[in-house]
Amino acid sequence: MLLEILQMMLSSARDLTAAHILKFLSRFSIKPESIHIERNFNTGESIMSSMAKVSFNTNNKDQAAVNLIVKLLPQDPQLRLFVLQYHMDEIEIRAYQELLPHFILEIPKLRKYISDVVFSRFEEADESGTPTSFNTSILVLQDWSAVGYSITEFHQIMNPLNYKKGLKFSALLHAASINREDTLGKSILEMYPWIRNDLLTSGNPRCIDTRFRAALPLLKTLFADQSERLNLRIIEVIERKSSVILVKLLAKGQEHAVALHGDFLQQNILHHCDDAQAIKIIDWQAVRYGDPTFELAYYICNSLPIKELSRDSIMDSAHVYYKSFAKHCSKKAKGSFSEFKETLLTIGISYAFVKFTTSLSFHSKRPHYMQKFQQILEILAKLGAVDFMLSLI
Repeated sequence: MLLEILQMMLSSARDLTAAHILKFLSRFSIKPESIHIERNFNTGESIMSSMAKVSFNTNNKDQAAVNLIVKLLPQDPQLRLFVLQYHMDEIEIRAYQELLPHFILEIPKLRKYISDVVFSRFEEADESGTPTSFNTSILVLQDWSAVGYSITEFHQIMNPLNYKKGLKFSALLHAASINREDTLGKSILEMYPWIRNDLLTSGNPRCIDTRFRAALPLLKTLFADQSERLNLRIIEVIERKSSVILVKLLAKGQEHAVALHGDFLQQNILHHCDDAQAIKIIDWQAVRYGDPTFELAYYICNSLPIKELSRDSIMDSAHVYYKSFAKHCSKKAKGSFSEFKETLLTIGISYAFVKFTTSLSFHSKRPHYMQKFQQILEILAKLGAVDFMLSLI
């Protein structure tokens, strides 16, 4: 019965078979009739991974309900190759097995944001018959009710309580990174050399500067001469000087750099339907090194409703973040809020501008995405992102 249900659930996914899932379920005493399947479950409209969800009850009184989220590779062949070629599956494993346990030692409060995860390595043949190995993760949400969590899509409005919880999580993660350096007297990149540093990988196809330049033609198409702050003439200047702009922008992010989630946005937050403040952060395959305002600005612009996205709302969010950050960060790493605010409103929003521009090429066939991207980019331009980028030339 269980095998048949799982096979039906995974019938549209080439990555895993029901037999693979059973390996993970073998540790539980399962009642097949209690299994709940949510087909086509997906973390937002993810392009780098997709998800299938299995929920079931057990005979174990201490573990009455268990949720499994099975992470699948992208269905698009080019994206699958991208994930495997640049070992994004391995980065996620290292984040869960090395980085996060160490950060939790520094700040135990981080633990509630992280799921238990089981990994396995599978092999399948590509179109030419050549075997390809890849890692697959299964998130075990043992502390949540059977069908008690969901995700806010990019085009949906995030629950304000969940949004603030995301700000606090981000603050804890960044503070833990600084505290870890203070504890061991080493830099994050010395301790975890597998973490991406965009500044040191310039020119790599996986690097943000390469993807930014590739997306600039789409930016021209979106704006042309529609905006005073962001028009064809300005974009052409950015295009000619993009390498200089990106190198200087990323260099400015090195002075106070920390370990970043790397793709921290509302689609990568699971939230509990019965508890608005209970969230889990997923998709750790893009962990990188950079200024904390890089991540904060990107999260704010991605998650706030367009009509609420303004300088004032960004500052309100920054206050929530900074209060938690300053409380948990080691004393010598603390700076003034005015300094932090200045960084956020210069290199932070400029990095967010770059990140949203790079996203254009991934979502060019999704009109609702492109419309929101255009609105966000226009707001960032009005807030001074483009002026700051041009000042770097």
